[in-house]
Amino acid sequence: MKTSILIVMLDFLVCSLLLFVIGTGGKQTQFATSAPPAVHEAFSVAALQAQQEEWNRDYEQQALRAQLNTTTTENEQLRGRLTETSATLAAQEANLKALAEEKARVEVARTQTEQALTTVASQLARATAEQSKLQQEGDAAKESLVKVQTELTGLQTEQSKLQTEKTQLEQHAQQLGQTVASQQATISTLSEEVRASQTRVEAQMGDVAKEQQEMGSTLGRLDEFARTLPATIQKNVAGVHDEQQAMQQNVAALAEDVKGLQAGLNADEKSRLMQAVSDVAKGQQDLQSRLDTLIKAGQNDQIGQSLNTIESGQEALRQQTAKLGDQIESIKARGPGPFKAVKGARLELLVAIAKRDSAESPTSRFKSAAYPPVVNVGGHSFVIANYQTFGFGWWALSAIGEITQLKYTVDKAGETPWTGALSAPACALRADPHVVAVELSGAVPGLATMELAGPEAVLQTDQRKLQVFKSTAAGLSFEADTSPDLADPRYLVVKRPLRGVASWFENPAYRADTGDYVVTSDGKLVGIMVGRERCFVLTKDNLVNCAATIPLADARQFQPAVEIYRKLK
Repeated sequence: MKTSILIVMLDFLVCSLLLFVIGTGGKQTQFATSAPPAVHEAFSVAALQAQQEEWNRDYEQQALRAQLNTTTTENEQLRGRLTETSATLAAQEANLKALAEEKARVEVARTQTEQALTTVASQLARATAEQSKLQQEGDAAKESLVKVQTELTGLQTEQSKLQTEKTQLEQHAQQLGQTVASQQATISTLSEEVRASQTRVEAQMGDVAKEQQEMGSTLGRLDEFARTLPATIQKNVAGVHDEQQAMQQNVAALAEDVKGLQAGLNADEKSRLMQAVSDVAKGQQDLQSRLDTLIKAGQNDQIGQSLNTIESGQEALRQQTAKLGDQIESIKARGPGPFKAVKGARLELLVAIAKRDSAESPTSRFKSAAYPPVVNVGGHSFVIANYQTFGFGWWALSAIGEITQLKYTVDKAGETPWTGALSAPACALRADPHVVAVELSGAVPGLATMELAGPEAVLQTDQRKLQVFKSTAAGLSFEADTSPDLADPRYLVVKRPLRGVASWFENPAYRADTGDYVVTSDGKLVGIMVGRERCFVLTKDNLVNCAATIPLADARQFQPAVEIYRKLK
């Protein structure tokens, strides 16, 4: 309670008590009297009554003074208590203020303590993790120490063993020194043989180069000769010319590979490789002789027979070139790269188609030899090649005429040679009809199929390490720079290694061409070349999605199916 309110209440109580006392003091007390006898005036009734009234007034005044003194004393006491209460309240307010300040200081101290506890908890967690890490490192160090001690013991044992061997080697050193002189003589003899072998290799390479030049001249004269022939025979001669020109380019490229492989071969491998080169040179000479005979004969009835003879010579030369390529690829397969994978997953595809427009017209023939890869998709093996390899782009195929021969043969060379017919329908892919897939109907002994790289693997691979394998020559391959086709993510752009004037002197066999296939460095198939600079990337989905199918074992349905396919393409 406030001091001012308490003082007002005390004043109110004192005033009320005074009014109460004064208000009742005016009344006079009546005393019963009787008629006194006549007395002195001082003792008369009136005098006594007056005296009595005066006594009453004195008594009342004394009572009032006593009450006033009592009230004053009480007021003084109340004022003292009020002063003490005010002091106590002031002290309590000061204490409350001090308590509030102390509470604020305690709250600040509590917040700081909580922050410090949080920091200490984090430090404790880090210290615990560090302790655990140090414990693990300590355990690992103990294990390493035990391992080092074990290895040290082993090394000491090995050192003792090596010391013993050193003693033995010192004993043999004198014996070896005696044989050094004889070995040096043997090395000198072998060096002379190597130089003689190198001379023979250069001579054989010179013969091949000479035959290449002469064949180029002969092909030029054959081209001039073909212009004077009838249209049908002219196209056949043109086909012979183009096939021989491509074969000559492949032979030149293989000869370059032979030169690069000489250093790492033993005597037996060199002998077999040189024999293969010699066979190719002889095949070129024989074929050139046949071509010269055809050109000199001119236009007569023997042209068709001469062409058959030339085609037989080309087939013999192709087989000789294939043997040379197989040997080169076998040597490359011993080293790193995709060569071993490609060699094990490649077949020789031979295509022979004959067509006759009428009984009187001559028979037109299409022959093709390629070395396409075989891939595995979902447990099925597929031969992948360009449509031209299968003869679907041959000019003689039309709705008129009769197919007199239709033969698709696949061969597997090696330790377990195998030959079979490719009889399943050919599937022209819907994603790109230029690419054709044919499933192998049965198992091929010794065939190891390839896996598809897929577009994801191609993007993660160093594009400069992709390898281009020629489909027309076994064992012929080269590295190529590639990049994604920004216009169509289904394709890769294969760049030519040489540009400008330098490309004039480059062997065309070292350029990617239609039908060649691109492989990663670990031996996975990327895709098939559908042009000279575009490679279609194969995937599992587009490999089994056909836009058209062409039967390869039914001569009557073959030509109509090819006509439908050409409309799609």
